[in-house]
Amino acid sequence: MKLVKAQVKNYRSIIDSGPFDVERTKTILVGPNEAGKTVLLRALQQINPPDDVPKFEALRDYPRSHYSDIATGRVDPAKTDVAIGYFILDEYDLGALPPDFRNSNYIVGGWIIVGAIVSKVDQGQRFK
Repeated sequence: MKLVKAQVKNYRSIIDSGPFDVERTKTILVGPNEAGKTVLLRALQQINPPDDVPKFEALRDYPRSHYSDIATGRVDPAKTDVAIGYFILDEYDLGALPPDFRNSNYIVGGWIIVGAIVSKVDQGQRFK
C-alpha cells in the first residue's frame, strides 16, 4: 500500500492542513523554521505508528489555542480526527487478490478499501 493523500487536523500547531496529495516518487515539504513541517510528519506517523512511538495525548498534542474546548467538555478528544490517510494498493498487493475481488469494497482491520483506495474507517487516529 502507498499513501497517496493525507490530511492533518487538530494536532499541535496545525488546525487543518486541508487534504494534500503525496506523489509517488517524492513529496517535498517547504517552509520556514517552526512552520509545522515536523509536526505534520509526526501526525502522519500516527496513522500506523511503530510500537515505540507515543500515541496521541490531548494535553500534549491538541492545539493549545483550542484546548479549553476539551477542558470545558465542548470537544470530546476521542471523537476528534487527527490524521487521515488514503492509500492505494500497488501492483504486488493487487496481484495477491483474486481478479473478482480487485474492484470490490472491503473493511479490513479498521481500514476501508474501495477498489484500490484504502482509508481509515474511523477517519484517522484519535486522541485517547
